[in-house]
Amino acid sequence: MDNVPASTPHTATDEFSPVGTLLFVMIMLLGYVVYWGYIWFLVVIERGGN
Repeated sequence: MDNVPASTPHTATDEFSPVGTLLFVMIMLLGYVVYWGYIWFLVVIERGGN
């Protein structure tokens, strides 16, 4: 019989797994698009590109 250690219960300190990283990046990209869309609207539409 092999000497296989008994499995220990998983704890939060065993490994690091970032939760919500993709959501954070998507929210940041959405904010970036909204910001530049608003700047474009102000410059091109409201000011007439001048």
